[in-house]
Amino acid sequence: MAELRIPLRLCGVALVAMGLWFAVLVPLHPNILNGELADAVRTSGTWRLTHAAMFVVGIASVLAAAGMVALHEPRFGRLGSVVLAVTVVSAFATAATGALEATVFPLLARTSPDTIAFDGPLLTSPLFRSLSGPWLLLPLDFAFLGWLARRAGEFAGPGTALAISGVAFLAFGMWFVPVLGPISCFAFGGALIWWGGLLWRAQPR
Repeated sequence: MAELRIPLRLCGVALVAMGLWFAVLVPLHPNILNGELADAVRTSGTWRLTHAAMFVVGIASVLAAAGMVALHEPRFGRLGSVVLAVTVVSAFATAATGALEATVFPLLARTSPDTIAFDGPLLTSPLFRSLSGPWLLLPLDFAFLGWLARRAGEFAGPGTALAISGVAFLAFGMWFVPVLGPISCFAFGGALIWWGGLLWRAQPR
């Protein structure tokens, strides 16, 4: 059976795109845990841009993860394939959530704010939660890939940076923790951009 060739430079571009989103746009996201979600959507000047870009990030993350796994093949072993499969699920959830929040949330925030309240019919829907929830795993997916890279040894420094910053973003950035949240955004974004540069310069295997 023919092998699928992974274009590492394209994967590097995907990693840089992800990194820029986390480092530049995510810190501008309003704290939706502090007040009404509809108010945050209406008053944010970057809501549509951030979530439209989130759709792109979801797609890019599949390429990004595939490139990291391909770069380390076969040293990641079966774990690499498992993390890649989980990342695909997280990526689809990220893209879908970004598309929904960029297009539908601004409309509902103006016309039916109670619909997107945290105790409203949309966000309490089991179907919505099950389809959008896996996006929360995306930083953990890349943290795990960083840990695998560190274990493999060739890129221990960048791997450690990605592993630590991914966990930090999940702990602080995802929940809008003051000071530590933005710092984790910059750190995780920077680590992804670092990996983008590594894949851009890597020799095809």
